[in-house]
Amino acid sequence: MSVMNDRRGEDILLSLIYPITVEEMSREQQSEFAEACELQLEYIKNGGAAVKSEALGDAKVTYAQPLEVTLGGQAVCPAAVSKLMKCGLLTRWI
Repeated sequence: MSVMNDRRGEDILLSLIYPITVEEMSREQQSEFAEACELQLEYIKNGGAAVKSEALGDAKVTYAQPLEVTLGGQAVCPAAVSKLMKCGLLTRWI
């Protein structure tokens, strides 16, 4: 499968936010969604291995236990879920 045509990341995330489509998203949401899709595809290619730590400048985050989200038996990347929540495409109901 060509990397350019590998839409597995996009497909799983669109399923997660259904019925929202890319065309209905704001530009900011489209940008965040595209980044989330890249993260999800890498997550799939790495066999669901979660990021253990991230750093940006002086800030560093280490995950003790990865977030476990699945959709149709497919593991969803915690970083992708975070991006979708940040831009309002995914909400957490209490």
